[in-house]
Amino acid sequence: MNEKIIIVYIGDVEKCPPLLSLLNILKDLKKQTVLITVKFDNKYRKKLPRDLEVITICDEYNNNINRFRKLLRMWSIRKKIWSKLNSINEKRIFIISDITLKHVGKKIINEKYFLYFLEMPQNLYYFYKLRFIKLDEKKYCDNSVRVIVPEYNRAHILKALWDLKEVPLVLPNKPYNKIRWQKNMVITHSKEAETLLKGELKNKKIILYQGIINDERPLTNYIDAIKMLDNEYAFVIMTNGENQFQNTKNVFYIPFISPPYHLEVTSHAYIGILSYKPTKGMYSPLNSIYCAPNKIYEYANFSIPMLGNDIPGIRNIFTQYGIGEVLDIEDSYEIVKKIKMIEKNYQFYSNNSKKFYNSANNYKIVKKILEKNGERID
Repeated sequence: MNEKIIIVYIGDVEKCPPLLSLLNILKDLKKQTVLITVKFDNKYRKKLPRDLEVITICDEYNNNINRFRKLLRMWSIRKKIWSKLNSINEKRIFIISDITLKHVGKKIINEKYFLYFLEMPQNLYYFYKLRFIKLDEKKYCDNSVRVIVPEYNRAHILKALWDLKEVPLVLPNKPYNKIRWQKNMVITHSKEAETLLKGELKNKKIILYQGIINDERPLTNYIDAIKMLDNEYAFVIMTNGENQFQNTKNVFYIPFISPPYHLEVTSHAYIGILSYKPTKGMYSPLNSIYCAPNKIYEYANFSIPMLGNDIPGIRNIFTQYGIGEVLDIEDSYEIVKKIKMIEKNYQFYSNNSKKFYNSANNYKIVKKILEKNGERID
């Protein structure tokens, strides 16, 4: 059977590490894979599996347009998606994210498809600010081969929230690639990072935050804590956002580096930071409370101990595996105290961090998802 695995993703492929990991796993499973996406930068092509077929259906995709134009664009994208899908006879389809699902539409119910929710929506809307135009979550999920989420609690919450037949399968946000990672790697994809690490950050104990910066990911009290420590410490922010902490003592900024090569910088970290504050927005506040950060596995890959605020998604893992300390992110003095606590027992946390990393096997999970030829898997 000349079956193809079709991945449909409406978003920036370069900024979606879980998608990159899934594509790499499918390659190792020797699956013929097609990626249908939007706004794809061909410069990123060499970082994807060589035999992956990439189909770009929309060259321009941004949110800075009115709702009417978004609706027209969604219809246009949907038509193009189905033109490609209908041209392939034997296929199984992965719908990556709730945003992708609304672009694909209800015709997908007649196909063999998997729903992979990277975030946790409380409800599915065509437009976040027009909540009377809603998708039938239960219908889409129960008609799929399997629903996939990156975190255990999210799986059970969505089952209860949407009254699903089955608990979604958990596929952790763990990187998967063939690069041989090691501590203190040579920086090959960022001149800014290379210059900093050879210069001002040389011999510093780097406390690293990597990821977006917004109200949901507060860092201000970490910055204040760094000011209380001596000069052997440095706080490094690696993000695609702007530098909000310019001219702050011992605080350094590294602009976005395309995955997976941002991990070259991660390899130099002494402690990794996880910061989540529940906010009302496009997704449920539970999305933050039961967070599923890529960075928890990215830090753990290098045996890096971690600090994170006291929410279930962080506390549960920290407690179970002993990989770090939870704290009150509103209290700079407690942050300093916990940094010193990790330093005192560094090897304990570091060893546990690597054990946690090795506890998840995404290759086996994806293999299990696919092994029964599209039938539901118990």
